[in-house]
Amino acid sequence: SACRLKCFDICQRWSSLLPAEAMARKDAAAKPTPSSGKASGKKEKKAKTGDDPLRLMKYAIGPVLLLSGLAFLVSSRGGGGASKVASTMPDLSGATVLTEATFDTFLAKHPEGVLVDFHIPGCSHCKKLKPEFNAAAVILRATGGPPLASLDAEAAPSVSSRLNLTRYPTVLWFKDGEHVQELPPQSREGAKIVEFVRYVQEPPMVEFETRAQLEESVPELRNAMTGLQRPVVAGVGGGDSAGRAILRRVAERMRGKVVFLSAAVSEDTELVIRAYGHEEAADRVYDGEMTVPSLQDWIQQLIS
Repeated sequence: SACRLKCFDICQRWSSLLPAEAMARKDAAAKPTPSSGKASGKKEKKAKTGDDPLRLMKYAIGPVLLLSGLAFLVSSRGGGGASKVASTMPDLSGATVLTEATFDTFLAKHPEGVLVDFHIPGCSHCKKLKPEFNAAAVILRATGGPPLASLDAEAAPSVSSRLNLTRYPTVLWFKDGEHVQELPPQSREGAKIVEFVRYVQEPPMVEFETRAQLEESVPELRNAMTGLQRPVVAGVGGGDSAGRAILRRVAERMRGKVVFLSAAVSEDTELVIRAYGHEEAADRVYDGEMTVPSLQDWIQQLIS
């Protein structure tokens, strides 16, 4: 059903909230021991639960969440060496070169998203990133992806000051002209940059068509949250209100930290933002000022 598929989507997002270092434990746990005669039985059980999203969530979500991390962060744990993307594609200067005068205009022209590499002259890490970043820009342009751009931060002091840039290179993802995500340092290779861009382009919230669908999912969600300290934040109602726009902006900023749900009912109802815990007693309803900083601070306190 649509509700089960939504729950499965939530499970996948939950698996992105945990540190990539946990993958090492997952890999070690997955290796069969020579003396073990139960390996085939375990594989068979996994296959049975894997064909039903709700069974997967109930029986596998706990260990999976404890042992998994973001795919693009996990892949970045590989050894050194040149990226296959950069080694097979020449430096075509695929990234658009910005200046202090063109920076804001360029972001305004691309509200769907822009990834910007901020660098300074003489920075060895910046020089190493350049061919990888350009290679990713060429691939994304060829596949209809968003633009990549670069800016000499030393020549754009007002932009650098506004964004509080203190280390280089710094690679930021902007959505609707607002900085919402940063490329992890471990992902500074062409293929991983492309993967990161595709990740941040995904919807920031799991959308339910109705309030009833979301509420129907709550019991299974609570079961799946056993042992987790992070709540699930859901916004119900509000239609196309400014409050919903604020919730979406916060979801963009906190992508990878919290799972966000949404049910925009058609009737003119007040937006209610609730943080669901493992038990109903742990639920919290937001009653603060409806601004991005206030809502984000409230959620940050819940996960701290």
